Amino acid sequence: MTTDSASGAPSAVPDPRREYGERLAARRARLAAAERQHRTLGRARLATFVVGVVLAWLALDRAALPLAVLLLPIGAFAALVLRHGGVRRELELAVGAVRFYERGLGRLGETWPGTGPTRADLAAEDHPYAADLDVFGRGSLLDLVCDARTESGERMLAAWLASPATPAVVRARQAAVAELRPRLDLREELGALGGAVRVEV
Repeated sequence: MTTDSASGAPSAVPDPRREYGERLAARRARLAAAERQHRTLGRARLATFVVGVVLAWLALDRAALPLAVLLLPIGAFAALVLRHGGVRRELELAVGAVRFYERGLGRLGETWPGTGPTRADLAAEDHPYAADLDVFGRGSLLDLVCDARTESGERMLAAWLASPATPAVVRARQAAVAELRPRLDLREELGALGGAVRVEV
């Protein structure tokens, strides 16, 4: 559980592997359902389009049907397009959620190297400790901890890792991490939005 049912306040995740594993299975099931809907609506749109073409031919070329009949396939096609757009959005979110939990389990299972941003280009060649402590590059600290969704977010975290901070700043960052740690639903939501946010930004 990630929320205290009595107080509504977030609580710590007691067993991350189990919680992530259960959520990953649920999100994969949701992804499979969204993919089925996506295929079904795609076929329905094609069928509606074909029916519309046939009715248009009968109404316009053969005059066998009144033109008003064309409103039915047009309306149905428009409704299917709108519904298909919603399913595409659900599909994108499900893909993002699956990736979020796969990356989380990868961190716990030591299979994470290369799953995050490496950004070796952000390290100055003469940096006093970046190379020795593997701050950047594949299998680096940045690769492990960075879940930034934008280029500017990656650069900001890289700057933090490459620069000293005062004790007050360090404590503030630790407090922020402590606040976000148990809020798994929020972190999943942000993680699932990652691809779309990056493209939009």
